[in-house]
Amino acid sequence: VPILVIVTISLLIETQIMAFMNEAPSASWYCLIPVTIALMFPPLANGAGAISRMPFQMKAMARLWEAPPLWRIRRIYLPLALPDILTGVRTSATWAVGATLIAEGLVNGVDGDSITLGHFLVRPFSSSASPGRTPTIIIIASLLGFAVYILFVIIQRSAGLRLQGKAATAEEDYPL
Repeated sequence: VPILVIVTISLLIETQIMAFMNEAPSASWYCLIPVTIALMFPPLANGAGAISRMPFQMKAMARLWEAPPLWRIRRIYLPLALPDILTGVRTSATWAVGATLIAEGLVNGVDGDSITLGHFLVRPFSSSASPGRTPTIIIIASLLGFAVYILFVIIQRSAGLRLQGKAATAEEDYPL
């Protein structure tokens, strides 16, 4: 639902801006901003949640030391929030393929462009659709989503190992 609202609002704003500038960009250009905005929410929300859950003792120590803001960000907040931010990035990366297809389908329905996968996904039963196109698009989008998820799991694990050392990996691998 958020991607639908974001695509609609950004399409209205972008069309007005482009009409004012006398430009006629392709439908794919109209997809860039709403997909980017929609995919920023999970990393930002997870990072803000991690910082808000920061132990009181760490906040009190930073206040006692009168640590400068940039030092606090680099040495306390960023290392604390990085695993949660990367979890949000992993979530966004997984959803990116689907969000792009949805945005393309919605924007192309308005713009009339019919050469993208999103258009074929939104209009699977039109007279011009060849048999098997929609299931193929769904399978490819699902496989791309899983591949991106696995890629970001690897990136998150290596970043966590680099940030927190072997102790974090040992704790993660310890059976319950």
